[in-house]
Amino acid sequence: MDNDENKFDLNAFFQAKVIDDPLGNKQYKFVNDKNEDNEEAIKDWLDGLYKRGRTLNEKENKCYPLSYMEKKHLVWFLPSVASCKAMNALLNKHTIGHSYDVICCAGDEAGIGYDALRPVKGKIGLARCHNKGSITLTCGKLLTGVTIPQWEGIFMLCNCKSTENYLQAAFRVQSPWEKGHKKSCVIFDFAPVRAIRMVYKMSIQSGRHPKVGMQDYRGYITEFLKYMPILAYENNGMKSMRVDDIMNTIANITTPKDIHKQWGMGNLFNSMDILDVLKANHKLFCKIKTLGLPSEGPKKHATFGDESEVEINRPGDIEVKPPTRHRQADTTGTSGDDPSKDSQAEQQRAALEAKLKFIAERLRIYMYLTDFPEKQSIDIFNPTEKYKKDCDEMFKLSMGYLGDGGVQFTIDDLHEICNLGIINEEEFNLAVHSFYDMEEKEFRRMGIDRLQQKTHD
Repeated sequence: MDNDENKFDLNAFFQAKVIDDPLGNKQYKFVNDKNEDNEEAIKDWLDGLYKRGRTLNEKENKCYPLSYMEKKHLVWFLPSVASCKAMNALLNKHTIGHSYDVICCAGDEAGIGYDALRPVKGKIGLARCHNKGSITLTCGKLLTGVTIPQWEGIFMLCNCKSTENYLQAAFRVQSPWEKGHKKSCVIFDFAPVRAIRMVYKMSIQSGRHPKVGMQDYRGYITEFLKYMPILAYENNGMKSMRVDDIMNTIANITTPKDIHKQWGMGNLFNSMDILDVLKANHKLFCKIKTLGLPSEGPKKHATFGDESEVEINRPGDIEVKPPTRHRQADTTGTSGDDPSKDSQAEQQRAALEAKLKFIAERLRIYMYLTDFPEKQSIDIFNPTEKYKKDCDEMFKLSMGYLGDGGVQFTIDDLHEICNLGIINEEEFNLAVHSFYDMEEKEFRRMGIDRLQQKTHD
């Protein structure tokens, strides 16, 4: 709340600090953002990890991580050394400590490399001898470059935002164990949106190919879910998430205003020097300059701060007159560039951003008008053969048809902008999906089944 983000934060929830007791011993306590004791909140969370006192069927077991993973060996990924030691003290006093041996692998005393690995393996072996499970607490140790095959589940209890680090930690529990001892492995993530966004990013990265461009990301996510299904806790039960569930959770769209934000400059377009990137592709640059102009003809070009004068002689024939450079004499006897040069560049950049905003606005008009349902970004570039001709014409009309093929902004030009990295691929994919999802809800509200209509057509 203090950061105006108003959302649950794992690092804040598991925040801990060291306290010196009267005897000079160090104690570790969970505290909230106001430095107040937060131990009761952590106890409540621990109580929710399992249900005692009644028999649970298999479906109910999956709702409670420690009931589902009874007598298994787990690793808990916490934010800091202090939080690991505070959790160690709390678990040893909690009922969970009766069923699991708790291993704290954090701090200098835990060692590094093999020195840290050997005692953990020894304690896990001891827990097995006592017919108990184990919980290894760490804030990073043993989560890269080592293997503890007995681990069958990991609790993600910190803000791990890097896809690579998340995977490194998660796949520690995937290592094979003795035959018959390990049939599956589980990731328990207590930041649902973060977890699902990681799956989305992993799928995007798996599908990205530098020579092919945008791919069928919905297909990649579907394929990913075959090997790593996501079970979400909902209404006192577990449900398997599908592609649309994943996309809707990440996008978090509830109103048309949310969609408008998704298509905004800061979200949809990458932060880069778009002016230099586009000027290197001069034909595309000139086409973008025609966007948003009245349809009297292509010669009515808006110049970007007198950067250049562009005349169109005939379709495909673009002549550029180099700008006149104004020089200013200075007192040193040498001439320097016009001091307004930086200001002109800013004006050009602002004008170009306005054109990109125009593209984003008109794309939504295009998707609304077409019969072909665009579920993801690749659908804009690859409509089915049945709709392709109509889509091409509708795109030209949506962008402002100028009647001159040499300067008309087309779907291929939009694809080129994406390939140049100007559009944020991940966010573009989400924005297209969100628009489709809200459009479908509106059709369903009106009792229209677009899929059935298309079949009859």
